Amino acid sequence: MAKEKAEAKDQANADELQNAKKKLPIKVIIIVLLVVVMEVGTIMFMKMSNKPETVEGDTTAIDQTAVIPEVAESEVMLVEDMSVDNWTTGKTKYIVNFSAAVKVEDAMKEKLAAKIAQHNSEIRQNFNEIIGQAEPALLKDPKREVLIGQMKAQLEAIVGEGIIKELLIPSWSSMPVE
Repeated sequence: MAKEKAEAKDQANADELQNAKKKLPIKVIIIVLLVVVMEVGTIMFMKMSNKPETVEGDTTAIDQTAVIPEVAESEVMLVEDMSVDNWTTGKTKYIVNFSAAVKVEDAMKEKLAAKIAQHNSEIRQNFNEIIGQAEPALLKDPKREVLIGQMKAQLEAIVGEGIIKELLIPSWSSMPVE
């Protein structure tokens, strides 16, 4: 009889395990669904309650013929009739004679003139190095954009960026000499 009770008990435990495996975890599913519904509800509530106020812009008509007022600019001479030798081609030597000036706003003219006077030798040396190391094709270029860009970058490193509007080379002559 004890065996029968033990077997009946084992059978009851096995039935309970099978029933437990077949049952869905309804409590867990309900909790997950409640959390999802609460999240969606919170998001929808925030979207509905945080509507920005309507904004009306007041634009004025743009006059297409209006002239933009220009800032008064001045020129400051950097170097006059500077002569530089260029030996980059080997046997042929180029002699370059040039003058250079910069365009600045009138308000910055005195400040720039003081900086140029203070660093005159350094500016001349930098220009001498740039032209002395330039390829002959750059020396013959009528626009001299590359050389002007290099000179302007060196000059801005000395006097400060944003002061110089444009670097001008009013006179330029490069002659090959053998």
